[in-house]
This record gives sequence, C-alpha cells and structure tokens, in this order.
Amino acid sequence: QQQQQQQQQQQQHRQRQQQAQLQPQQPPSHSQPHAQSHYHQATASDEPPHSHPQLLSTLYRRNEQQQRHDQGKAQQPRRVAPEAGFVGQSGEEANRAGRPRGARQGQPATASQGVSSAMPELTQALQPKILKQINSFNTKEELLGNIASCHHLLDEINLTTCIYRLARMYSNVRGAAARRRWNSELQNHIMFQVLLRTLESYLVRAQLKLRQPSEKSRGFDARCVSNLVWALVKLEVPTDAGTYGYDVVSSVSPLVVHFLPMSSSQGLANLLWGYSKMNVPVLDVMMMIVAEMTVRLQTKAFTFDAQALSNSIWAMAHVRSHMTDLDSLAGMPGLTINFMSSIAMAASHMLRKMQTSLDATHMQASMLESENRFSCQALVNICWSFASLLGDEVPNFPAVSSLFASIRAEALVRLCITANALQLNQAWILRLPGGFNEQALSNIVYAFDKAQLLDGGLLQSVYTVAALRLQRSVGRPTFKPQELCTLLRAAQSDVAQPWAFLATLQNQLLLSPDIVHEWSMSERSELDRALTLLETYRTAGLMQQLKLDHAMLTAQHAYSLLSHVQS
Repeated sequence: QQQQQQQQQQQQHRQRQQQAQLQPQQPPSHSQPHAQSHYHQATASDEPPHSHPQLLSTLYRRNEQQQRHDQGKAQQPRRVAPEAGFVGQSGEEANRAGRPRGARQGQPATASQGVSSAMPELTQALQPKILKQINSFNTKEELLGNIASCHHLLDEINLTTCIYRLARMYSNVRGAAARRRWNSELQNHIMFQVLLRTLESYLVRAQLKLRQPSEKSRGFDARCVSNLVWALVKLEVPTDAGTYGYDVVSSVSPLVVHFLPMSSSQGLANLLWGYSKMNVPVLDVMMMIVAEMTVRLQTKAFTFDAQALSNSIWAMAHVRSHMTDLDSLAGMPGLTINFMSSIAMAASHMLRKMQTSLDATHMQASMLESENRFSCQALVNICWSFASLLGDEVPNFPAVSSLFASIRAEALVRLCITANALQLNQAWILRLPGGFNEQALSNIVYAFDKAQLLDGGLLQSVYTVAALRLQRSVGRPTFKPQELCTLLRAAQSDVAQPWAFLATLQNQLLLSPDIVHEWSMSERSELDRALTLLETYRTAGLMQQLKLDHAMLTAQHAYSLLSHVQS
C-alpha cells in the first residue's frame, strides 16, 4: 500500500510539471491582470487595438523594476481605473462607460485612463511639445485627428487646452448655418466624446487627491478650471443630466469651489458667466462665486475691469431667479443686494474717471480710448441687467440709481460723437468695434424705460443716431425687428421727437417692402402703430400749416382793404 501511494504521488508530480511547461509565460505577479486580458482580447480581433504594445511592454518593464525594488515585501496587485466600455454592454451601459454605441467587440473606447495613470513620468517631458502642437492647429479636424493618435499621452493641462482651442475655433465661425453644422460635427465626433471622458477621469482623480492633505493636485489650478468651464459653455456642450457635459461639469465643480480663493477677478467673472449660461444653471456653485466676488469687490474693486463687471451682473440677470431664493440657497441673507451694490459702485467709480472729449479734432482718438477702457457694450449690458433685475425699483437703490446717472452722462457724450461722425461721413465710426450700434441703441432705451428713467434728452440722441444709421444702411436696414420695435414703442411715450427716424424708416420700407415679410404679427402691429403716429403728426402739421397760410391770406386781404379805404 505504501509503494502504491508513492507511485501515485510521483505520477501527480509529473503531471503538474507537464502542465506547467505547456502553460504560456505570464507577466509579473503585481502587473494589471485586467489590462492584460483586454490587450490579448483586442489583438485577437479583426481590428487593430487602441492600446499600443510598446506602451504595455514599457509598463511591464517598470513593474519588474518595482518588483526588484520591493524584494522581501509582500507583493499585491496594483489596482487602477478600468478601461471604459467593452463588449457585453448595452447601449445605455456603453454610454455611461464612455464607449460609443456600436463599437466593435473587444475594442476599448479609450485606453488613456490605464496608460496615462501608470506612466506619468515617461510622458511629462513630452507635454510642452504637445501643448505647442495643439496651439498650432487651425481646424477641428486637425486637432481631433491628433487627439486620436496621442490622447493617451495628454495630461490635464493639454486636455483642457484641447477643449479651449476648440472653443476659440468655434468663436471664429460666422453664419448661423455654418455654426450649427460645425457644432453638430464636433458633438457627434467620437474623439470629442473620448476627450470629454478622459478629462472627466482626470477631474475625478484630482478630487480624490484634494481629500488627502499630503497630496497635491498637479496640473489643475484656478485658471485651468476657469478656462474649462468657459470653453464648455462657448462650445455649447449639453449639460443636461445623462450627457457627457453633465459628467464633466459635475466633476469640475468641486475643484472650482476649492480654487475660488486663488482665482483671479477675471476668472471669477468668467466662472459666474459660464455657470449661468449652462442648460441648467448650477445655482449653488454660482452663489459661492457671488460670495467670493462680493468680498473681492469690497476690498479690491480695482482688479475688475468693465467687461468683468458687465459679465457678472449679466449672469445674475440671465438666471432670472428671485433674490430671496438665491440668498436662501447661499445661506446668506442680503448677499444678492450686496453683490449688486458692490458692482454698481465699482462701475460708477470707473465711469467718473472717464474723460471722453467732444473736441472735433480728437473725436476718433477719444472714442477709441473710451471703448478700450469701458466699451459701449459693457455700458449698455450693465444698465440692461440692473433694469431686468430691479425694474422700476432702480430709483430706490442709491448705488444703482447713481450708476444710471453716470451711464446717461457718458452715453450722451458718445451718442453726440457718433452723430457728428455719421453726419460728416467719417468711415472710422462704421469700422469702430462696438460703439453705439443698433443693438446698443435698442438696449439702452429698453433699460432706461424699464427703470422709469428715460428722458427726452437721451431718447432724442438715440433717435438721431438711429436715423443716421438707417440712412447709411445699403439695401435692408441693419436693425433687427425686435431692436426696431423697442425704438418704435418708445415713440409712443411722447418724450422726444421721433419724426426724422420714423420718416427714414418709412422710406426704407418703400424701397424694400419685403423687409417685413419675416416679422411676427406683434412686430408688424408695432410698426403700424408707429407709422400711424407719423401720419397723424404729418396731418396735424399740414393742418397747422393750412391754418398759418389762411391767417396770412386773411391778414393780406385785410391789409389790402385798409389800403384801399385809405386811398
């Protein structure tokens, strides 16, 4: 029996040796079994894998070096974030994992998470060169093609730069149809979705590092997250629940709140503007930004320029929420009023320092300098936002009421310069970026009228410039229908003389009657009311002229009778 047991043990030992010889060689024990199985599965498929064998071999070499360094210690498998989106997932699961619907079996949607997280030292030296290359691209096709070839090498800064660069490209696209086509192609491009998913993974990793005091979030900083939020909004990335944009915004918001004390004043204004422009504004983050800006405005107001003030108050008006609701959300009663008062005082201080000159010999230089320091767009947007927020209660707030007085004084000077330049046919006024263009004329009338502060002097200056701009327009008027209707509605107030403006508009309509074909019924009704007012004025003028003529004839007849009697 003992001999039989020994023979069985020897036979089992020989079988185990044979099985060990037949088994393929495995990588080191502490390497990633998950990544390895995906790699072998991908190479067995029909399509080339997204992972690079050279990069994986580099991983294995680094793992062997780590194993030699840790000799004598217990070896444990290193766990990393799994690659997103493999076969066996439904369409909805693949969406959540980052794989596009319809991806081939065995192919990952992106291999950047496992690779980039495992070899940051190897790619760190390449980042400046990659950044320079990203900034050299002029089309989205070039940039997305580059991302497809090296997205696994991009760090946090370069990933954010790709989004920012795409937003700059989109800003230069002109025409509504061209912009829709450009944006649709971008949103549906698989590499743009991979870019968002990869960026989201870096953002989540940065959040985890922030929870550990000893760890530093290398890469992301205040400027980086501010540029990212701005770029997402500029690209019109959907941020509704269940979208890629929603996941990125949810991941970046904790970092935004963390970096608020380190953010610049311009960065805070861009963040507030960006969050207000999203499909669903993130009000809790917005109010944290408002609280930080209020403190900054009360202590370092000089760090804000006119555009930052304009964007900030416009963001609050765009949200269209009640001030009490915003204050309760922030847990700080009176925060919204303090914020608005701080912006009003900062803007008033800047306007009081303006010295726009009416001297005819220096009109152009004076106007250009004023536009650079405090543009007409910022001037009009600020009063429009305050009027939208407060309405006819503007006079009840001293800081805001004082701001409207300063805006009126500066607007009258610039309107006078614009009217003089147009009457003299000076070409620079038409090439001036910004200035009192059609939109600015309409918005300043709307704001002062809504605040119950519109007076005859300001409205008459607006009508003068509007009539001159209509005369200079070739073919169709450069005013949009809603802009014209704002001016036409103000003509019913009887505080100014709009007759020259209405007569010019009537002449334009006689030359191009098809202008009103695309107008709505309410817009046509407003136009009819204004033209009826013009005809009434002309009829009254004719009647007055007839009365004067009749009086003159009567006086002449009486004089002739008196002369005849005397003779």
